[in-house]
Amino acid sequence: MVNKLKEIAFGTWFEFDREKVQEQLKLAWFSRVTSHYMFVDQSGVKQAVETQYDLAKGMCAGNIRIAEPTKKSFMERALEAVFDKLKLTA
Repeated sequence: MVNKLKEIAFGTWFEFDREKVQEQLKLAWFSRVTSHYMFVDQSGVKQAVETQYDLAKGMCAGNIRIAEPTKKSFMERALEAVFDKLKLTA
């Protein structure tokens, strides 16, 4: 899994299942020195930094996975994002 992660392209979307919340985050940056991966949300705001080991462990456990590309329109994705934000504040 670690070798697979080394070849992941920037911009790849991941799904994280954490404490009853599922979120989709995009890989924005990877440090070859520290082996840390930084993920941002749809707005480009930093949401998570994972070590290579923790990311691989989460992927093996099924808590983290590479998101399948969606074929939804921009408006559908935008409305889903708004509804998701509203659910979190409710």
